[in-house]
Amino acid sequence: MGLFFNVLRRLTRLSRRKRTADSGQRTVLKSDKHRIYIKGYPDSTVRPDRSITRAEVAIIFFRLLKDIYRDDNAECTFSDVPYGAWYSQAINALAQLGVIVGYKDGTFRPDNPVTRAEFAALSARFDALEPVRGIAFYDVPMTHWAAEYICSVYAGGLINCYEDGAFRPSNHITRAEAAKIINTMLERMPAGLPDILISPYIDIISTHRAFIHMMEASVEHTYTRGGDGVEFWTTHFCPVTGELLIHVDDYELLPPWLQ
Repeated sequence: MGLFFNVLRRLTRLSRRKRTADSGQRTVLKSDKHRIYIKGYPDSTVRPDRSITRAEVAIIFFRLLKDIYRDDNAECTFSDVPYGAWYSQAINALAQLGVIVGYKDGTFRPDNPVTRAEFAALSARFDALEPVRGIAFYDVPMTHWAAEYICSVYAGGLINCYEDGAFRPSNHITRAEAAKIINTMLERMPAGLPDILISPYIDIISTHRAFIHMMEASVEHTYTRGGDGVEFWTTHFCPVTGELLIHVDDYELLPPWLQ
């Protein structure tokens, strides 16, 4: 099984890159500037180790859509998503695109925490990954409703198992874990962060295991890539002052609008 899925992961990554070039990422914003997709709370915290809710996940994926897919007039399809709620536009637009689905009773349950299985399904649909049949984890039988999605994101390298080989599909996923998966999906994986970066949050420090991922998701910046494809920030907007800070001496590395 291990050999099968090692081969499967390599094949899926190759096909995923092909789909990305053709149509797989047609709904995802890709530019020379990485926009913010995670924002903190009014008390200046981001709560990286807290479970993320279904409404919060919808907002995150909505922020990553190209503008043409941000439909202000998407029809509301869920009985518990009231018009004008802070999450309603995101949920309705993503439902129209087929990225998110509700429950059989017609509800979305926006305040429910997201499970690892649910996030795997959302990520696979958002990234246009084809479902993969197989058994990757001993606790995810082929009869599980999200088995093909879980196999797909695992084969694509977006999500891993625990040390004991389990996936634990019913476990809630944290805000930090969500950021890591999305950064991997979008190839937003910086080698490091500028020394002068000031965190916009008071509850996460540079020694936190997900600090780089949370800053990548929370600080607007431009970037370039080295020969190995690794991302390096060229500028960022200071979260405190809004000042544009430049990190390279060679201005040719900057996007044209900054040269």
